[in-house]
Amino acid sequence: PPAPAAQAPSAPQTVSITMHNTCPRTIKLFEGKEPKFGSGTQTNMSSNEIRNFTFRPGDMLWIIDDSGNGVSALTAGQGMNRMKILPSCSGFVTD
Repeated sequence: PPAPAAQAPSAPQTVSITMHNTCPRTIKLFEGKEPKFGSGTQTNMSSNEIRNFTFRPGDMLWIIDDSGNGVSALTAGQGMNRMKILPSCSGFVTD
């Protein structure tokens, strides 16, 4: 009998999240495991800004303070697609 066909490697899974900043000020975000000491990317997000992020499952997005300390973390997972940053500027919630 013929050998079974080799399966093509599957593409890495991604989680696409549309984030809305409902905080009344610009906040600092950090993409990575440990905001102050780990490697990652820091960015700012303006009040009322909507931005798309693409993560791998398990990747983390942090709200950080002016000193680079983590205030709140979001861990990307399947099924997440619309999130918002709370008006308190201190957390994430499903939109």
